[in-house]
Amino acid sequence: MAAEKKDEPKKEEIKYKKDDKISLKVKDEEFTGQIRWIGESEKWDKGVWVGVQLDQENLTFGHDGYFNQERFFGCPANHGIYIRQNQIIKL
Repeated sequence: MAAEKKDEPKKEEIKYKKDDKISLKVKDEEFTGQIRWIGESEKWDKGVWVGVQLDQENLTFGHDGYFNQERFFGCPANHGIYIRQNQIIKL
């Protein structure tokens, strides 16, 4: 008797690409920026994450693209943020 295959979870579709200019929303605040990295990592929860270089410095959420001892992209200090695709509100 052949073993039954379990359905694998469907991979999240990547809807954007590196260098896209976007607007995004985080905790009811709207920001603009440019996608610098997009993908998945074992450093976070499963699914697609988007690394964005913000147009304006942000001392609350901002970083320089370095997260959990790994660099995913580079940008000026306090200009980087990682978000989910559903936080992007427009191109």
